[in-house]
Amino acid sequence: MTGYKKFTTLRQPALHHDFGSNHHFSSDKGLIGQFLTCMLGFVAVLLLATPAQAHSAPTPYGPTNPFASEGLIPDNLLCGEGYRIVDTDLCTHGSDDLMPSRGRPIDDDVLVNQPLMPKAILCDGDGRSGKRVQVMYVRTEDRADRYAQSLATIRMEAMATDKIFNVSAQETGGYRHIRFVTDARCHIDVLNIVIPPAMNASFRATILALKAQGYDRPDRKYLMFVDADVYCGMATVVNDTKPSADNLTNLVTGYARMDSRCWQSDSIAHELVHVLGGVQFSAPHATGGWHCVDQFDLMCYSDEPYYPVMQHICPANQANRLDCGHDDYYHTDPQPDSYLATHWNVANSEYLSPLEALEVVEPIVNLFARTGDPGVMTPSTITITAQISNSESILAKVEFYDGPTLLEVDTTSPYLYTWQGVTSGTHMITAKAYDDMGEFATSSILTLIVPKAPSPDFNNSEDKKPLVSQLYLPLILQ
Repeated sequence: MTGYKKFTTLRQPALHHDFGSNHHFSSDKGLIGQFLTCMLGFVAVLLLATPAQAHSAPTPYGPTNPFASEGLIPDNLLCGEGYRIVDTDLCTHGSDDLMPSRGRPIDDDVLVNQPLMPKAILCDGDGRSGKRVQVMYVRTEDRADRYAQSLATIRMEAMATDKIFNVSAQETGGYRHIRFVTDARCHIDVLNIVIPPAMNASFRATILALKAQGYDRPDRKYLMFVDADVYCGMATVVNDTKPSADNLTNLVTGYARMDSRCWQSDSIAHELVHVLGGVQFSAPHATGGWHCVDQFDLMCYSDEPYYPVMQHICPANQANRLDCGHDDYYHTDPQPDSYLATHWNVANSEYLSPLEALEVVEPIVNLFARTGDPGVMTPSTITITAQISNSESILAKVEFYDGPTLLEVDTTSPYLYTWQGVTSGTHMITAKAYDDMGEFATSSILTLIVPKAPSPDFNNSEDKKPLVSQLYLPLILQ
C-alpha cells in the first residue's frame, strides 16, 4: 500500500474491563459463570487488537505534538464522519500522514512514476481576481525566518502539484490547472506570514491565527507551508455532494496545512483535493473517512472509522495520480448518469482552470564566443557570452562551465565571462541560466579548440584561419 496513513487519538473505543483483578467465583455461578467471564475477556482482547486501536497507537510517523488534535469535536450533521473545528464552521477528517515507505518502490520490482517537473504555471487573468489558491509560508514569531531560503522550494513543489492535477486530467481528455494567486510576472505569490508563538501547535490554532489577520476570504483556499513539525498534512473538508456550481466547496474558505517534512507535491495534492471536496462518502470506492480504497491513488488508504480492506484495482504507476479509476472524485468529462456526473466532481471546482495552454514562454538562450583577433595565440583571452531572449522569467544568474569545472557566475546582464590565459587543448563550454525560482536550463556544448603557439612562419601561411568564429547554439532544456 502506498500513499497516506492517518493517526489520531479521537474516537478510540473505551475499554473498561479490568484484566488485572483476581476474580473468585462462587459455587452458584458454576461453570456457566466462568465460561461467560472467559468469553468476555476474550472479546476484550480482540477489541484491543482492532484496527482502530492499532492505527491509534503512537508511531514515529504520526503527529509529534500532543495538542495536534486540539479543538476537534465530532459533528455528524455538519461534517459526516469528520470533526468540526471549534470556534469555526469548518470541518476536517483529522491529520494525514505518510507511510514510512514513501519515496521508495511499492514493491522491489515496481517503481512509481513521478510527474515531470513543469517549467511554468498557467497565467490566468490578472492573477488575483476570482477564486484562487493562495500559497503561504507560515512561521511563529519565535522561529527563525526561512522565507527567503524556502521560497524556491515552495514554488517548485506548488508547480509540481499543478502538474499532478493536469496530468491526471489529461487521462480523461481534459486539462486542469490550479488557479494560484500570482504576481505580475506570473510567479506563484507566496505570502510570508508570522503568527504568535504556539499557534502552530494545532490545525485549529493556526487557522484562528490566520483568520485574525484577515485570511478568511470565501474566494480563497489557503495552502499553508508551515515551518513546524507537528503534522505531515491536514486540511478542511466539505460534506456536500451537489454536482452544481453552488456546491459549498466553491463558496467557503478552505485551509490546507503541510509541515516542513512534507513539503512535497504528493502531500500538497492530497490536502488540496480534500479542500476541493474529495473524497465524498457516497463515492463508489469511498472509505467512509474521506479517502478511497481502490489503490493505487494519491487519495487512497485505509482510514478511520471503518478501516476498510484495500482493493488493489489500479496499477502502481497511478500512485502519484488523482482518482486512478476516474470514478470517485476527478474526471473532466464523466459519462452521463455516472456517479461523477450526478455528484460532486473535484474537476469542476472553480479553483481549477480548464485552459489547455501555458501562457508563459520558455526562454531562448544563445551561447557564443569571441576572441577579437583571428590570429590570437595561446595563452589567449576569449569572451564567452550567453544571450537570453524570449523569456518572461526573472533571471538570477548564469554559470559558465568548462566541462565539469565552474569558470564564472554572472548575476547581471549582459551575461558574459572574459576567460584570460586560456591554455591549449579542447574546451567543452556550457552555460546554465537560473531564474529566481531556482529553475535552470543548460545550453548546448560549445567546443573550443585552442592550438599551441604557432611556428615562426605561421603568420606567412596562406592557410591561416580564425581561432574561434562566432557561434550560436540553441538552448537544451533539462
